Amino acid sequence: PENHEDEEGPPFGPAPRRFPQTLAYEPASADPRQQTVNDHLERFVRAAARLRLEAYSGAPAVVTMDQASTALTARAEAPSSRRRAATAIQDALARQLEGRKAAVDLLSPLLDRALPSPSSLDFEKDDATNGHVDFVTAAANLRALNYGLPPVDPIEVRRLAGRIIPAMITTTAAVSALACLEALKLRLGAGLDLHRNAFVNLALPFFAFARPAPAPTRRGPQGFGKFNLWDKILVQETEKMAKRGGISVRRLLRQVRKSRREKEGGPAWNVGSLSWGSRILYADFLHGEDAELLETSLWDVARDAMLEEDEEEFRDDREEEEGNGPLTEEEREALVKDLGRRKFVDLMASAVDQESGEEVELPPVRVVRWKKES
Repeated sequence: PENHEDEEGPPFGPAPRRFPQTLAYEPASADPRQQTVNDHLERFVRAAARLRLEAYSGAPAVVTMDQASTALTARAEAPSSRRRAATAIQDALARQLEGRKAAVDLLSPLLDRALPSPSSLDFEKDDATNGHVDFVTAAANLRALNYGLPPVDPIEVRRLAGRIIPAMITTTAAVSALACLEALKLRLGAGLDLHRNAFVNLALPFFAFARPAPAPTRRGPQGFGKFNLWDKILVQETEKMAKRGGISVRRLLRQVRKSRREKEGGPAWNVGSLSWGSRILYADFLHGEDAELLETSLWDVARDAMLEEDEEEFRDDREEEEGNGPLTEEEREALVKDLGRRKFVDLMASAVDQESGEEVELPPVRVVRWKKES
């Protein structure tokens, strides 16, 4: 759905993603884009009807653009009546298959009785008369129009099909199988030494496997140990914290400090800063003694920091909007609502070593909201 939200809360649809648009057949429209849609819908119905007829009858068939247009027009004029839309093209085909009444009966889209299994048709891209490339072209172009992409011609489809068919049955199958094997190892908890990187070139042919190298590690402050780019410090908000308005900054700092130590009584370190994107939520040299901020909910601190940012950082990517004025009340409400929908936030953190005074990067801190189990 257009209003679907991803796991972090924001809508799934905005750029660079494209939300598909519904295509409708409107024969009376004079709009050039709609006429293009009509043309490709007619080509799709023509090609699909022909292949369906041949699959059930086992004999070559011909479907004209006029017949496809008649079927689509009937459906557009009476969308609640499937019989008129479906039988318009069937009647025209029946005249071509005179003497093959059984085949016509099998083609009945009304499904008055169970249909037997159709015969298979082998795709052949180099035969311009069999309608196979026409069907693929029509289907691909309708999909392109759904997403606002330019259509392609049958020559381009035939060129791409020549490359895709071998890949579909060879490289794609090999890569999919190898990826599934690695996913199975991961699910079973296999160690890194049991995983493999695969290097495949079917044209040579060449297959090689190697043990993956461990992710590069960084050293945190004294007493924290090493970590890699996949590590995260996970802080889970509790129900008690949520009832108080959310986890406080002080509690969050305490949880981060307790997250990992090489040994008890090791060198101590403090959280130097917490930032969310370009917004600094906490800095030790600014807020270390700020009792009011330390007792404030993280979500309130994030909201205030977000609203204080320049409008250009948060305005939707809409080309028609210009200017860098202050946030409107509607935009402020939208930003607050967006934050409220988030299931978690990822914060960048740094630590200050109490002995050396150096500031060292920590793994990202993921704060997960408490959610009542349904």
